[in-house]
Amino acid sequence: MNKTLANYLSNTEDVFDNAYKTENYEIKKALVDFSKKLSSISGEEWKEIFNLMNSNSAAGKINPKEAYIVAISKIIINCAIESNYMFAQYENTIWFYYFKYWLKIPLNLLKEFLKIASKNLGIPEHIASSVAFVNKLQKQIIQDAYFDRVVLKDKTLINLKNGMVFISKDGVYFDNKHHPKYFLKYVLDYEYIIDEKSDDFEKFIKDSCMSNDVAKTWQQSIAQILVPNFSDDKRICLYGLNNEIVSDLISELKEIIPQDLIANHFNNEDAKLEDLFISSKDIKKDEKSLENIIFIPCKNSSDESFSEHTFKNKPAILNWLIDGAKEIIKNRRIYIANECSEFNNKFNLVSLFVKESSLVKTPKDSKSTTSSFENVFKRYESFCELYDEKPLGSYTFNKELKVLGFEGTRRESGNVWYAKFA
Repeated sequence: MNKTLANYLSNTEDVFDNAYKTENYEIKKALVDFSKKLSSISGEEWKEIFNLMNSNSAAGKINPKEAYIVAISKIIINCAIESNYMFAQYENTIWFYYFKYWLKIPLNLLKEFLKIASKNLGIPEHIASSVAFVNKLQKQIIQDAYFDRVVLKDKTLINLKNGMVFISKDGVYFDNKHHPKYFLKYVLDYEYIIDEKSDDFEKFIKDSCMSNDVAKTWQQSIAQILVPNFSDDKRICLYGLNNEIVSDLISELKEIIPQDLIANHFNNEDAKLEDLFISSKDIKKDEKSLENIIFIPCKNSSDESFSEHTFKNKPAILNWLIDGAKEIIKNRRIYIANECSEFNNKFNLVSLFVKESSLVKTPKDSKSTTSSFENVFKRYESFCELYDEKPLGSYTFNKELKVLGFEGTRRESGNVWYAKFA
C-alpha cells in the first residue's frame, strides 16, 4: 500500500501554481509517512470488529458497508493519535498534524488517501473504490475528526523548529515542545536561541538612523506585531531609505514574522507585512493623515541593497523584535523619539508653509489686521509650486489652518483670517 500511495502522490499532476505545489507536496509527504503506520486487518479480525459493533447495536445487525465506514474512520483517527499525528476538522475541511504544525488536505487528495487506506486495511477493492463508499467515508471522517482548538486571547505564539515562543504581559516563555492544540498552520525554518545577537543587523539599523532613540522607535514600531492585542493603527515611513532597501528589509522580516501574527494584527486574513509601511510619496500631508504615521528619519541611503548585507541570523533578528515587544508591553505604548515627532511636524506642508512664509496670528477683534482666505491660499499654492509639492484643496487647507489655531470670520468682502504675513 505504501508503494502504491507513494507512486500516486509523486505522479499526481497539479494544475495549480508553484505555491500550491509546494503546499501540496508537504501534505503528500505527510500522508505517505502516516500511511506506513497503518497495518493490514485480516478477514477474521474484521469479523471480530463487526461482531463487537453488532453486540453494541440496539438497532439490530449493522450493514457491512456502513460498519466498514465507521470502523475505518475510527481506526485512521486513532492510529494517527497513537503515532503522534492527528486529523482535525475545521470549517468543514480536514487538516493533518504533522509533528509540528497543521497541513490542509485538499479534497481530491483526501479521497484518494481514503481509498488506498481502505484497501490497506483489508477492504475489498470493489468496495474501497466505490464513489458512494469514498464519499460516505469522507463525510464520516470529517464528522469524527472533531477538534477543539485553544484560542490564546492574551498571548502571542510563534512556532519555530525547536519549540514555541509565548509573548504576553508576563514576559517571554519558551516551550521546547510542539502542541497540536494551538492549531498552528506553519513552522518557521529557524530555531529560537534566547541569547543570540546580531551586531551587524543592529549596526545597520543604528547607522541608518539619526540617533539611538530613532533606532529604538524603529525597533518598536515593527515589534508591535508581536504584542498581543496591540495596534495603534499607525504606519511606518522609513524616510530617507530608498525603495530597494525598504523592500529588502520587509522581505527579510517576512521570513521571521509568521503570517498569522500579521493577520491578527490587522484583523484581516489577507493582510501583508507591507501594509505596516508607507512610502513618503503616498502620504497625504494633512494633520489627520500625519497623525497615523510614525516617521523614522533615516540618513541618506546608498544604492546598496539591504540584502547585500546578508543578514541571515534569523534567531538574532527575532530577539531584536522580542526586545522591542517587551518595551511596548512594559510601557503600554511605542516609544516615539523627539526626532520622529519633530519630523512629523516638518512633514506637515501647511505647518511648514506657515513657518516659512511667516504667517502669524493677529488679535480677534474688529480692528485687527486680517488676510483674505483667497490671498492666503494663493500664497500657499505658490509655496507648494516652489517646493514641487501638490497643494491641498482650499477646503482642506482652511481646515488645517484651524487645526494650527488660526481663526477666521466672514466679512462683506468675503472670508478672512485673523492673520498677516510678517
